[in-house]
Amino acid sequence: NDSLFRTSTIVHTGKYAAHFDKDHEYSPTFKSTLNEIHFKKGCVVQLSVWINTSKIPLDANLVLSIDDKDKSLLWRGANAKDFISKTNTWQQLLLSYRINDDFSGNEKIGIYVWNSGKADFYFDDLQIKVMP
Repeated sequence: NDSLFRTSTIVHTGKYAAHFDKDHEYSPTFKSTLNEIHFKKGCVVQLSVWINTSKIPLDANLVLSIDDKDKSLLWRGANAKDFISKTNTWQQLLLSYRINDDFSGNEKIGIYVWNSGKADFYFDDLQIKVMP
C-alpha cells in the first residue's frame, strides 16, 4: 500500500514524499515490460531519486531489476553510501546502466528503493529516463 510510505512532513518537490523506517525494507515498485518503456539493446537507462536522511552512512539502494518468468536476468543497484554525504538535506542518488543484452521485450522491469540497512529516511522525485 503506497499510502504507508507517503508523508507531507519533509518533501523535495510537490506535496508528498515517501518515508522509510526500520519496518519498511522495500518501496513500492515501478513495474512494466521492456516493450512498454522502449527498452532495447544499446539504450541507456538513467534512474534518480532524491534522499534526505538524518544519519550517514545510509545503507539503501536504488534498484533496477529485469525478470522473466520469476527468473532474475539483471539486477543493478546504486548504494546511497556512495552518493549521500550530508545529513538533513536533499541529495540525489543516481543509477545509469547501458543495456548490453538482447531481450525479447516481454520481460518485466522493476525499479524501487531497497532500505537494506532498515534506516529512517525520506525519498522523493523518482525519475526514469530511457535513452536510445
